Amino acid sequence: MRTLSVFFLAASTMACAALAVQACSSDPGAPSLDGEPDATVDADPGPTDSGPTADTAPPVKEAGPRTPKPTDGGIDLDNLGPDEHALQINECPAFAACGGALGETDFDYTGGCFDEDALEDVIAGQAGCPVEVSNSRAVVKGEFDFAPNTQYERDLTLRVSADVLIPASCQLLLSFGTCATLGPNAAAFGITGLRCYELPEGPGCDCILETSTVQEAMGAYTLIDEGKVLSMQGPDGGTVTAPYCIAADGSMTHTDRASATNPADPGNFITWKLTPEQL
Repeated sequence: MRTLSVFFLAASTMACAALAVQACSSDPGAPSLDGEPDATVDADPGPTDSGPTADTAPPVKEAGPRTPKPTDGGIDLDNLGPDEHALQINECPAFAACGGALGETDFDYTGGCFDEDALEDVIAGQAGCPVEVSNSRAVVKGEFDFAPNTQYERDLTLRVSADVLIPASCQLLLSFGTCATLGPNAAAFGITGLRCYELPEGPGCDCILETSTVQEAMGAYTLIDEGKVLSMQGPDGGTVTAPYCIAADGSMTHTDRASATNPADPGNFITWKLTPEQL
């Protein structure tokens, strides 16, 4: 199982300089430095071309229309794929690992709870500035199977979408360029599925995050922390730990712990719900 990756945001800073040009003119009747009128000035110099006046100055170029953010972005919870289950958003119940016998049991992912505030903290931490996350949606499908010889196999697909408001104070993010180019440029640094639009009321970007992850892993597992935590060996040599609890009805609840989290990956802000597979 691969370890969870981190969304990394990096941007080159942009500097711009503004040059102000001031036009100067002299009054033909103005006194010279010695206080006397300048005798070399013609009393009637005739018409002169003093440049464009207020009436003839070129019009200010319009910035053009702003592209509004689509209102139908994000996961459509009314049209989920086969075996997909929506996760509850916020107000997650307290979770306490209790362990339990695994034996030879196959589980199906059937839901969970997604902490939107924690997702916001993850994105803000990588962005280096406050962002606002709202309208989060998440769906899951997959299996988590255990064999009696302490082998496991997990096949998990998670889709996440959310609205992400990037204010003008996020200068590092906005130094990517326009809101239209923020998403493609961020993808080069590992942030995929981000589409951004200009805020109609001023600077900043209104973005839609739509991303997904697929985890397919198998290997050996051990139980640690008094049998309450799964420690799973991944094919890449890494380790993912999962505090878990088997309820009286045989259902399983667990979280994932890793050295880093990513908005597309299961992390500490998701509590998974699994039910025994009906064979």
